[in-house]
Amino acid sequence: MKKLSFTLSDKELLEAMKKGNHNAFKMLFDKYWERLYAYAYKIYADAKVCEDIVQEVYISLWERKTDLQVTYLEGYLFKAVKYQVVKHVKKLQFTEEQLLVLTDTPFSSSPESILEYSELELQLENQIAQLPPKCKEVFLLSRQEKLTNQEIATRLKLSKRTVETHISNALKILKNKTDGLFYISMVLALLV
Repeated sequence: MKKLSFTLSDKELLEAMKKGNHNAFKMLFDKYWERLYAYAYKIYADAKVCEDIVQEVYISLWERKTDLQVTYLEGYLFKAVKYQVVKHVKKLQFTEEQLLVLTDTPFSSSPESILEYSELELQLENQIAQLPPKCKEVFLLSRQEKLTNQEIATRLKLSKRTVETHISNALKILKNKTDGLFYISMVLALLV
């Protein structure tokens, strides 16, 4: 297989990759991975999730290489990362089945457990109260009233994208402020 150099354009590397050239794919990976990861991290601030997202984008790029019709690779990759982050955030909403499992899960009624639960619940409520007003309103409509992003957008006369941004920002803020207890806190918020 012919060795490629960094002097090749994205278009040339894409064409070589479409023909199955692993070196071309590796060069594209090396060229953009760090920037794509930084972009994902700027949006979602979770190292492991962001690594997985960028990895998924590259796996998809390789798997779809023969069918891919991309004129501007850099823009395509950044949009793909952004889409994957949004998709991940949307998955954080619990389904009715998940809520049933959570409510059926035995809960220790020891005084220590009740105190921990109460403290965690209070911490979450305090953090939600500190969200910017519109962000808090959108977040509560999404998580407590279980409205879809489109329903929230219609009710508040916002674009669906603005609603998604508010939810993403709220999740990021809550995650950063709850010292790693974010997911437990989210469960509590859904059960309250």
